[in-house]
Amino acid sequence: MQPNTTPAKTAEPTAALAWAFGSRALVGLCVLLTACSAPYRTAKIVGGIGGLLAAAGGTAWVVGERGDSDSLILPGVIATAIGAACLTTAAMLIAVQSGCVLDADCTEGYICRELPAPAGREPYSQCVPR
Repeated sequence: MQPNTTPAKTAEPTAALAWAFGSRALVGLCVLLTACSAPYRTAKIVGGIGGLLAAAGGTAWVVGERGDSDSLILPGVIATAIGAACLTTAAMLIAVQSGCVLDADCTEGYICRELPAPAGREPYSQCVPR
């Protein structure tokens, strides 16, 4: 009978995990800092938080799967789902905030302009830079 020759799973080195998490955290911080610029500040902040949650959750999920750490899998999946929901919400917020009826609906430096629609659909108005 042959001995069991399957290789044991090895955990990734701590330095590699720290680098992966640190780089994603740095990207997330940059996204959040740029989200504070106008216009559409709220949508950018929600999108930045969603991106950060999705990246951190995905990282935790993968680390949990690779290292057989069940305590990281469920929080990773939940954070990824919440991040995706935040990104979807941010997209809807941008669509709502950029829509207009009059020039007064737009922020300073933007005007309301009717944009052409595909054949058979109604044209819509959107705030565009002057």
